[in-house]
Amino acid sequence: MRTTQGLTFRVLAELAGMSSQTVFTAEHGKHTPGIDIIERLAAALDVSPAWLAYGLGPIESPTLRNRRHAAALAKVLEGTATQEQSREAAILLRRAYGVKPE
Repeated sequence: MRTTQGLTFRVLAELAGMSSQTVFTAEHGKHTPGIDIIERLAAALDVSPAWLAYGLGPIESPTLRNRRHAAALAKVLEGTATQEQSREAAILLRRAYGVKPE
């Protein structure tokens, strides 16, 4: 899922609020991640925790995705976003609409 979305270990780790080593070990099955790690990774990837952990249920978490996109876009439109937040908003919008970066 990470590579499908074009995310590096570092970027996914930043989005999920964890170390890139934690992402690496979870992805490569070095240990079974706890539910807290699954939930944070799922939120960062815009997928449901059940799908990420077990492949069950719907893949996307639309409520979470829409809330994140709206919050990021609101900051950009209000002019209160940092450069990093503006970059993340652009990534989220491109991902949401299937637009590739220029």
